[in-house]
Amino acid sequence: SIVQDCSVGRYNWVKISNSSPVQVGARVPHFSLRTQSEEEHLLMDLCSQNNIHNLFVFATKINEPFLIETKNRFSRYEKYIAIHPVSVSLEAVPEGWPSILVDEENMFETLMGVQETGYILVRPDQHIAFRASPADPGLLTEYLKKIFI
Repeated sequence: SIVQDCSVGRYNWVKISNSSPVQVGARVPHFSLRTQSEEEHLLMDLCSQNNIHNLFVFATKINEPFLIETKNRFSRYEKYIAIHPVSVSLEAVPEGWPSILVDEENMFETLMGVQETGYILVRPDQHIAFRASPADPGLLTEYLKKIFI
């Protein structure tokens, strides 16, 4: 596939021909997202903070139980993993999340190969370690048990 850097307005992303999502093992693309407070964050910057893994939790149609379940289920890894909810809308963001990343046009979701719900785990070296869409908490738990004994 052919990879090229693209930008439109405030969005930056990597375009991959043939609609191929970024694969496990690949470096995270150059992409920016904003938070509910309108702050811009480059994905690479988010993934290089604190030398920990980053779990992007996609919830296109926000449903509070899914996000709360994810937060509760993976809270035991909070020293090793930063959890970043990603949504197309801020209308129904559950309380208790310090920051929600907004993907209004589903560009990030499409690039990462996620539909509706999903998990993308990024290692501290900014490479994708795990991807599941739809989100499968059991599968992610099994993966995390292997790397965080």
